Amino acid sequence: MGVTVWSAQAFAQQMHTLHVDDAGKVLKKHQEHHVQAGHKVTWMRHSGAKKTWYVKFDESPCAEGKEFGSDRAATCTINVVCEKKGDAGCKSYAYNSATGATAAMDDPHVVVDPRSTP
Repeated sequence: MGVTVWSAQAFAQQMHTLHVDDAGKVLKKHQEHHVQAGHKVTWMRHSGAKKTWYVKFDESPCAEGKEFGSDRAATCTINVVCEKKGDAGCKSYAYNSATGATAAMDDPHVVVDPRSTP
């Protein structure tokens, strides 16, 4: 049973939900967010899960592509190679966030850390 609890905790630590405010900006505390290969990132509107959101990467670390939103793929699975500091994939990935694909864009980023980083 202890193994099952540990597995559930490890899985929960791999999920990241970033909040977008009503102006389309990612909340300040989520604007620089650290992840590792294999982690999953999703976004949602801070004022309500059913409200629209949209993000677009120029260079995406996500297996699902460059664009995400409430009307398209909602989860980004980090798939870049980042085993140790200095690997090409270990860097900051800028993206734009908004309330929709045609709304004014903001510019937070996701930082991919080496797997050995806690």
